[in-house]
Amino acid sequence: MQPLKIILPGRFWDSQIYSGRLMLFDLEGSLRVINWDKLIADLDIPDDLRLAINCGFLRSDYLYGIRMQLLFEDAEVRNLIRSKFSRLGKRSLFVNDKANDRNTVDQQDSPFPFPHADTTVYRNILYATSRSGVYYAPWGKKKKARENAIGPRERVWDCPTLSLSASYNTLALAAGGEGLYEKGLDSEFGIPSENEPTKTSPQNCIAANWLYFSVYGSSHVGDGFLADYQMVGPQNLMQDREIKARHLKGLISADSIFKKAGYSWGAKDKIYLASESYVSAVRYNPYTEEDRLIQLGKIDLKVQLGQVVSGGVALFGTIIECDKAIVVVPSDGEQILLPGEPVCWRIFPRSRFYENQLHVIYEDRLEILSFNHDYFVDQKAKLSGAKFSEPSHWRDRYR
Repeated sequence: MQPLKIILPGRFWDSQIYSGRLMLFDLEGSLRVINWDKLIADLDIPDDLRLAINCGFLRSDYLYGIRMQLLFEDAEVRNLIRSKFSRLGKRSLFVNDKANDRNTVDQQDSPFPFPHADTTVYRNILYATSRSGVYYAPWGKKKKARENAIGPRERVWDCPTLSLSASYNTLALAAGGEGLYEKGLDSEFGIPSENEPTKTSPQNCIAANWLYFSVYGSSHVGDGFLADYQMVGPQNLMQDREIKARHLKGLISADSIFKKAGYSWGAKDKIYLASESYVSAVRYNPYTEEDRLIQLGKIDLKVQLGQVVSGGVALFGTIIECDKAIVVVPSDGEQILLPGEPVCWRIFPRSRFYENQLHVIYEDRLEILSFNHDYFVDQKAKLSGAKFSEPSHWRDRYR
């Protein structure tokens, strides 16, 4: 199944999507905030394809989980949903400047030094890294206009930082030659604590991503590594579960995981290492003492990768950026080549509604791709892509 695609013309540096808003950082150092929900609603789409476009671009969670399993066991229902995505994928979804302007709710100078290296949004706070350190700016809503507004920035840390990722009230910070650090966030408001970041590893780290409550650090200079954590706290269910904390068991090198050299990356429950013609996959489970790392096998690639620049893990598959192209290895195995050297690309593996999206910025446009094949894939048997884990309240409700 081919992905859906929306094209927005422009000269952009970065993009983020969060809580119904699309944030576009342009090459002039400004930030535009677009009402994403309204923009999608304004697209000229037949009514019978609204389910597909809403699942594709607004609510990636609609067709996952126990609530859909029984429906998809019916071949007629499954084929009908597939046909809607297929028909929508054949349509040209192009957003012109007038549509962008009509749905823009805020435009201002970027609150961060330009050019920034990375951004993320966590608990209504926008974070960015740059050569001058790590910054954050609060994300608030104007009560009368019902528009999003980015507040003034504050610097969290003055160390040059390449990448960041947020979870468990913690920022994981990849500081290049300085190593991997963590910065605690206030549990009530989500803002950074006053404590200095703590060093997790002195090893070179250019990207940091969460695997459950552990962190994987990627590197081109040395070996990638897993900062393997466990949760510690009260065993008595009558005690407060909130006091559980993350405890570092140790650092595990990519070489000891894969028994070979190469660029590696990980997120959620998967870790990958790329060679020129294949990708090795490992499943990670931090909830057991034995078999925390399970070898899953290899994914043969249809193209020679050459030099790997970066990688990512999404529900829909794994993404590999090479010298002059991006290779997407979907969870259903049908590999997709996106030719051309991107300015930036981004996935949202810890999002609730946008996990199926891949944003790719080229010199003159942003392409937002939506992958929807993964709804029909056995999540436990996936070789490429993270396993979908439904929220506990879904399981309780639909048992």
